[in-house]
Amino acid sequence: MKSLAFSLTAFISTLVTFFSPVQAQVFNISSNGWDTTASCTGILRDPGGTGFYPNSANGYMVIDPPGNNPVSVQFAQFTTQASSDYVYIYDGIGNSGALLGSYSGTSLPNNGNPISSTSGAITIRFYSNFSQNYAGFEMSWVSGSTNAPTASFAFSTNSPAFNRPVQFINTTLNGGTYEWHFGDGTTSTETNPSHSYTSTGLKQVYLVASNCAGSDTSSIANINVQAPPQGSVNPDTVVITTACGTSNSGSFTISNGGSGTLFYDLELTQTSQNLILNETFENNSIGAFSVSNSSLSYSIVNSTSAPQGQRYLQMTGTGSFNNGMDASFPNATPESVSYWVMSPNSNSYHGYSNIGQTDQFGNFTQIFYSVFRYGDLRLYYRDPSGGFTTSYYHPRNLNQWYHIELRNIDFVNQTYDIYIDNTLLIASAGFNNSVNSLNKINFYNSSFSDFAVDNVQISGNDLLNKVSFDPTTGTLGNGSSNVIFINANASDLVAGTYWLDFIISSNDTALDGKTVPVKLIVTGSADLNQDRSCITYGNIFPGYAVTDSVLVWNSGCDTLNITGTTSTSTDISSSLAPVDLGPGDSLYVHVTLAASALGSYNDTLYLNGPDTTAHICITGQANPIPAITTDSATYHIYHQGCGDSVQFSAWLINNGQGQLNWSARSNVNSNLSDNFESSVPDPNLWSGYSFNVSNGSFCGIISGNKSLIFEGSGQRYIETVPLNIAGGGTIDFTMNQSNCELADNGEGIYIDYSTNNGLTWTNISYHYISSLNTDLVVSEPIPTAAQGSQVKFRLIQNQNSGSGYDNWIVDDFSINYALSNVIDFTPDTSSIAANDSILLTGKIGLDGFNTGTYNFT
Repeated sequence: MKSLAFSLTAFISTLVTFFSPVQAQVFNISSNGWDTTASCTGILRDPGGTGFYPNSANGYMVIDPPGNNPVSVQFAQFTTQASSDYVYIYDGIGNSGALLGSYSGTSLPNNGNPISSTSGAITIRFYSNFSQNYAGFEMSWVSGSTNAPTASFAFSTNSPAFNRPVQFINTTLNGGTYEWHFGDGTTSTETNPSHSYTSTGLKQVYLVASNCAGSDTSSIANINVQAPPQGSVNPDTVVITTACGTSNSGSFTISNGGSGTLFYDLELTQTSQNLILNETFENNSIGAFSVSNSSLSYSIVNSTSAPQGQRYLQMTGTGSFNNGMDASFPNATPESVSYWVMSPNSNSYHGYSNIGQTDQFGNFTQIFYSVFRYGDLRLYYRDPSGGFTTSYYHPRNLNQWYHIELRNIDFVNQTYDIYIDNTLLIASAGFNNSVNSLNKINFYNSSFSDFAVDNVQISGNDLLNKVSFDPTTGTLGNGSSNVIFINANASDLVAGTYWLDFIISSNDTALDGKTVPVKLIVTGSADLNQDRSCITYGNIFPGYAVTDSVLVWNSGCDTLNITGTTSTSTDISSSLAPVDLGPGDSLYVHVTLAASALGSYNDTLYLNGPDTTAHICITGQANPIPAITTDSATYHIYHQGCGDSVQFSAWLINNGQGQLNWSARSNVNSNLSDNFESSVPDPNLWSGYSFNVSNGSFCGIISGNKSLIFEGSGQRYIETVPLNIAGGGTIDFTMNQSNCELADNGEGIYIDYSTNNGLTWTNISYHYISSLNTDLVVSEPIPTAAQGSQVKFRLIQNQNSGSGYDNWIVDDFSINYALSNVIDFTPDTSSIAANDSILLTGKIGLDGFNTGTYNFT
């Protein structure tokens, strides 16, 4: 074998000698861009060749001969515009290596002497400005290689298994380029290749190594490839059946019936992405979305700027929370939500996205929302540690798409991870509000701005997290087999059929790439639960309708189909429409009893569906109707003097047919209000306010010609005079984000009270609405702790970003309250038979009353 290698080497040497000297190849450097040559010698000229070079040239030539020997360049001609047009020479490949020299003018670089690299390559750059042209340059190069290579190699095994990689290790001295011959008709030019044999028997391998000084051929190595394996799988499909919330196992077997060794690796894949919602807009329609706001306009844009595909949804117009472009889907507990958003505008709040759940009454509860504002893309979520809604401001550019994802949604712990452009921003962010499933994603605007959406995806459970298997890889000799054990966990999975695939990688060409399907059947049923089994209406009257409700929910793992209701009495009805109640979902069943005659009710309302026993029992008693009256509609009482009380009498009469059950109490109703139409807040109601709160219209108005404006820097507040609120009441007003500048959540208005003339304050409630130009009507009951004779109230905005930011307007403020139990009645409760009466004595306590007229109810 050596003699063959020697004679081949001699033959190659003869060829080189016969054709030498080889005329050097001539290259012109590119006027712009990069070129590369692996020639051992050559001539390089400027972009003009033998003529003048062009203006504004910026070209590179990488000279990279075989091997790692230095490369030398030598200039024979050089004429460029001095201090304007240059030749740069870099050590190595590209312009990141050491600068060996920069040359301009008419002197030969390095006085005509060679310029050499320290590595096996050198890079030439030619640059010219925009003015004059010259003859340029001509240079030659030569590789410094003087030693021909000595080819040799080693390998990982001389008896490889069929179709298993053999690693070849190049041990050549003075190598440059390589040509491997593997003995099966295939070759490689890699330095250290890996090769798999798909035919058996003896393979003779040799390596040819070359550099600028010559070539050499290695000795031949003998490799004997084993016989092929013969793999099989049984069964060809795995079926696992398990009840929801439990786990079960299955298996399949891989066997080797061939004489060669079988190697295999297994990968489990999900057959489909299990997408609950997938809207790409590529079919030129809004697909699953619908428009809930007539002032919102949209179009499908066909553009290469779409983040995925060729189309996206563009929207403009104004709207409000949960009023825009909606996509609804069946109640689900997805593991991820993904969508792309973009805005070309730098306006204030616009381009909202909301993800959450709509209940049976149409109320939408969000767990997350995002919005564009000026130079930010803002993300709103709940801080799990503090329990309050917080925000993340992500810097953004106009017309740039951003990929927002909620991953690892956990409905047990009410958390998710927030990603933008595949980067984790917030780990374990909390749901803004507690929900047990999702069924809606909503996009809307609060100002007339454009924004765009694309590739909206709601992804269901990741089945790969539910299935484990062992072993994942194996080696089988002749007649051997492995059992692959599979465990499927159906926790969080609803009833249904799910598919996965095992992909086999093997050295058996017939087995390699084979798919073994796994059919996971999750069984289970819906389970109807009620917060109470019966509705007891008590005493009712014919001709009057009374409505009550029962909360029902599905604690099972399959969808609960309720097709309607049926009652054992025509006087009992329900407005419940046919509904599919998903696992974990709930609704209220409203039941109305309209008695048509006297008598008792002991009936049943059935919930129609697969569960024929689901029902609500109904009880009640329809009695004769009493009719209450008094001997006078109004009692006029005059008192003069300083007595602490005054008495009066009144007859209470039952003119009806049924027994009258009654009780008596009294209230003095009062109202203090301000519509802010004057130049300053009403001093009869307000004791003080901060300098940054005023009456006006420059931030918009809610009603009339003026509203109260929260707009200056610092803490903003307005507080009432001390009030006698012993009988309770309500605080009523209307608030709006105004048209000045939108406040963030956390920058809303608090209602506080003080029982010590403002020394300390206690919060009653917090109020915020995220949309511009949308009224929020507040009617807040006065809590028991705030019911006293000297109570102050205030509206306060604790946080804002300074003057001109986070503005609110307030209007139509009133406190409606009562002084309770001013009159003591004797008796104060009793029953009166039909056509009977009773005499009441009333005693009015006058402490705290001034001269005047008072109306009691």
